[in-house]
Amino acid sequence: MSMPRTSWRRDARPIALRRWPVATKKAGKARPVTKTASRPDSPGSAELAALSRLFLLLLVLLFIAGCDRQEPASPAAPDKPNILFILVDDMGYADLGANRPDAGVSLTPALDQLANEGIRYTRNYVDSTCAASRAGILTGTSPLRRGFRPQGTGIAPEVDTLPELLREAGYSTHHVGKWHLGYVSQAAWPLAQGFDTFYGFLTQFFLRGPHEPPELKVARPVYSNPWLQRDNKFPRAHQGHLSQLLLDEVLTFVASAPQRDEPWFLNYWLYLPHGPLQPAADFADQFADTPGGRYQAMLAQLDHNIGRVLEKLDDVGLAESTLVIVTSDNGGTAKQIDSNAPFSGTKMSFEEGGVRTPLIVRWPDGLGGGTTDDTVVSYLDYLPTMAIAAGSGLPAGLPGRDLRALAQGEALSARSLFWDSGTSSQPAWSMLSADGRWRVHRNFLGDPVLNDLQTDSAGSENFAAERPDILARNIDSFQQWRMAARTLDLLFESHGAAGRGVLRGEDFQRTPGVGGFSFAVAVTPTDTNSSDVQIIAEQPRHWRFWQQGEKLYLDVVGLTLESAAPPSGRCTPLVVTAAFNFSHIAPSKAYAVLELFIGDERVASTRISRPSPPVDSYSAPTYLGANAQGKASFGGILGQPVIVNEMVVPDDVADPWTRNGVSDLTRGLCDEVNQVLLEPGQ
Repeated sequence: MSMPRTSWRRDARPIALRRWPVATKKAGKARPVTKTASRPDSPGSAELAALSRLFLLLLVLLFIAGCDRQEPASPAAPDKPNILFILVDDMGYADLGANRPDAGVSLTPALDQLANEGIRYTRNYVDSTCAASRAGILTGTSPLRRGFRPQGTGIAPEVDTLPELLREAGYSTHHVGKWHLGYVSQAAWPLAQGFDTFYGFLTQFFLRGPHEPPELKVARPVYSNPWLQRDNKFPRAHQGHLSQLLLDEVLTFVASAPQRDEPWFLNYWLYLPHGPLQPAADFADQFADTPGGRYQAMLAQLDHNIGRVLEKLDDVGLAESTLVIVTSDNGGTAKQIDSNAPFSGTKMSFEEGGVRTPLIVRWPDGLGGGTTDDTVVSYLDYLPTMAIAAGSGLPAGLPGRDLRALAQGEALSARSLFWDSGTSSQPAWSMLSADGRWRVHRNFLGDPVLNDLQTDSAGSENFAAERPDILARNIDSFQQWRMAARTLDLLFESHGAAGRGVLRGEDFQRTPGVGGFSFAVAVTPTDTNSSDVQIIAEQPRHWRFWQQGEKLYLDVVGLTLESAAPPSGRCTPLVVTAAFNFSHIAPSKAYAVLELFIGDERVASTRISRPSPPVDSYSAPTYLGANAQGKASFGGILGQPVIVNEMVVPDDVADPWTRNGVSDLTRGLCDEVNQVLLEPGQ
């Protein structure tokens, strides 16, 4: 499907040269109408009177029998709840008044009341940035596995998302507000990820117009008169404040909800209190005209809007039967007020304040209320909780737990939490031990820090020197998790001997051009004299890696390299590694790096500024040992390739904690190939 053109607002730097797709409408299903006809053999009035007397007698007997019963019947399990999931943007732990009852006048009375009626979790963990948390929420898996470091191109089509699971369970699914889970390919948009309807914005950098079809321009966000999109249609300008427009959409939906035949899932993802600091006038007038005052006004507006939605649920009689979850995607920036107190760290850090946010859950028909829970929970628990409540099955291998079981007194299985982000030159990572006591974190620079949250709940003291044993044990656990999480789980279709075949799956991560990418394969060339092209790997329209004579050639999204080929008759690991860094805020800093390694030696490298993203053909398979037509076969043996979602670096500059060196990727690649060479007949 064709895609929009997008360009930088000021310097008209193109992002993707695609036209906006033509929207199509889905045909609705007509409901059958049942008519009741009068029967020709209806009884007469005398017979009706006799029947009435008999019916009354039966009622009296049933009433007497019911009075003799000593024990009440067991309450029926609640029906499938409607689900309202509310995600706010950049709201810190201390921004919720209920989390700081001694801090003075609360700016969140509606949320405080919701907490009083439901369950307030005091140790809820998410990721440190917007897109990463959203990917984890919708998939129930670590953002690292989905390629969000912290940005990502999108969630792969084969990955089961929360709305897809709910839709299979009979729900209608709806998304209102911010998306931030990919926009370059329509395969990453809400309707392709399981939502029936969408109203909002794919990224905040499309909020500011003007946009003229088929072109979209990237610019700094704005709240006033935003450009918003409905379903897959081209965005259009709207008059008013962004938050009010989104609220009106949600209120309209809830008002019509009682007429729906099926249970519904509404994903309401606000932009408040994320910058820029532009509260609506009626809220701005209540606070000082300072950065702190404007932020407080946005918190008050956020609370007011959520309160309006909760009131509407009550007005239409759905408050009792609706599961409501409210949380924030990451900690606050703490630039205007101390949003994360008493915890150290801010948004984009893996300290407590960066990843510990408010969480409130209310479902009167299915959960108790008025409680506070200090159990360690996380954003990976939301999908299992909602899916199980809806009667849906779960994909295998999810690390999350059902929070309803916790609310009903069951002990949840302990598990460690892991985070990973950054680049190959500036990695950031963290882990929280299974008992919730020890946090290890490294924010881009310096040595890892060890927090003991049992003795220092704020996470401000470093115990690394005092407890090196704890530090080492947790780092080892993190490394094992990370090495597995960064590796793509791909489907390999073999095309005979010598390693030829096709790779499919994880389209957005398997395709180089956004973020980090590394492809490693063991090769044993046998024909280095031929001048014919011999394909090692090729993904049409994206990249190509081949040998021709005694040379290797590489073309990745327009970046090209060449090198001498590895020796004939001997297994040698080859690594193609790249990083494509884009910045909406500072487009001049965008860059791309491509490097080629033979064994552990870097033999070629190139770097450019302002790269263009790949074209929207992510679903194209990756062919190994031959091209898409089955020609240009590689003269030799290929091992099973490995693709990871980051750039690797020479061993001498590798990070000792993230183990992002070339040797960490190539270790063992030749074992399988050598085994093949040792087999008889090879």
